Amino acid sequence: MKKALVLAGGGARGIAHVGALKALESIGFKPDIIVGCSMGAIIGGIYACGTPVHFMEDFLLNKFVLKKYTEKWTFQLAGGPIIKFIQVQEALNAMIHELGVDNGEKILALLKELTQDRCFDKTEIPFACNAVDILSGNEVMLNEGNLAEAIRASMSIPGVFTPVRMRGMLLVDGGVVNNEPLWIARKLGANRILTIQVSPFVEWKAEQVKNGLSVLLRAIDVTAKNLRRCRNDRGNLEVVAYDGTHTMDFDRKERLIRLGEEAVLNNRNAIEKAFLHGTGIKKIFFFKAHDSKD
Repeated sequence: MKKALVLAGGGARGIAHVGALKALESIGFKPDIIVGCSMGAIIGGIYACGTPVHFMEDFLLNKFVLKKYTEKWTFQLAGGPIIKFIQVQEALNAMIHELGVDNGEKILALLKELTQDRCFDKTEIPFACNAVDILSGNEVMLNEGNLAEAIRASMSIPGVFTPVRMRGMLLVDGGVVNNEPLWIARKLGANRILTIQVSPFVEWKAEQVKNGLSVLLRAIDVTAKNLRRCRNDRGNLEVVAYDGTHTMDFDRKERLIRLGEEAVLNNRNAIEKAFLHGTGIKKIFFFKAHDSKD
C-alpha cells in the first residue's frame, strides 16, 4: 500500500496543515508521497525536506510576519487612511504596469532557505505540486528541478503574485482549477489518499465580499468548485479543517495550527482504519469545526 497525503490550498487557512502534520505524526501516519497546492505546497514541500513539525510551528508563531516578505514598501507600514490610500494606489499601479502586485522575490528567497534550496530528487519524502499554465490553460504537475521555484509557482495567486516563467510556461496558483490535485498522487503511484482540506466551498453572505481581492479570490473558488464537480474526484478519506478564517488572515496562526490538529485527532479512528490497519475503507469522512466567531 502506497499512501499519499494531499494538502489543499487556502492561503492563511493552510497554516492548519502544520497542526494536521503534528497530529498525523502522533498517530503514526507516515506518507509515502506528499502532494500540495498553493499553501499546501509550501507546507508540504518544507515538510518533505525533513523539516521537523515543531520547527515549522515555531517559525510560524514566533518569526513569520507576512509584511516582511512583500516587495511593495508601503505594505510594510502601519497607518491610517493616508497609508491605506497609498497602498491601494501602489497596488493598482502594479496591476496595470506589471504582471502582479508583488514579484515574489522575497517569498522565493524564504522558500529556498526553508527547503535548503533542494531539488525534488533530494527531498526526504517524494513530493509534487500543481500549477496552472495560463498560456495553454493546462494544469501541470511540478516534480522536477528546484523545489522552491515550483512552490513559488503553485502559490502565485493571479494578480497578487507575478506568474512564474518555467520551461516555456507562465505558471499561476494551482488552486485556480484544482485545489486538491489527487490525480498527481495517483500518477506517482499512490493507491490510498488522505486529503487535508482547509478551504471547503461554502456559501457567502453579501457582507463577506469586502473588496476587489475578495471578489478575485471568491471567483477562483467558484471556478475550482465547478471544475471539481465535473471531475467528481475523491480520495479515500478527506479531513476538513475549516473555521471560516479569511484567506488572507495571517493573525490567527496559533488557532489555525490547533484547528488542524483537532481535525485529525477527531478523525483518528477513520484514519487508522483506512491507512494503518488496511481495512480498505472507501467512505469520505468529514470533520468541520464550528464557524469562526472572532
